[in-house]
Amino acid sequence: MMGPTLMTPELTAAILDIVPATQGHIPLTLGAARYAIEHEQIVWSSDGELLHPQDRTSLVIELDELIDQHGMNAAALSFMPAAHV
Repeated sequence: MMGPTLMTPELTAAILDIVPATQGHIPLTLGAARYAIEHEQIVWSSDGELLHPQDRTSLVIELDELIDQHGMNAAALSFMPAAHV
């Protein structure tokens, strides 16, 4: 049996950028992360650069695949590589 699908380094960096905005009050779900990347948050890449719209689109597509497999309410941090959790 395989473990959960892991996020790419780019999506991991974007999620880590979003987590402080939740201030630890609510767990960040895949659905909330998708909304934040698409609509609200300024998201930085793993090398510290602001993401371009096409980069943001690829992150949304990656999140959509995770959402299709695991649902919108799955905890986003569950799909990060262990070194980042």
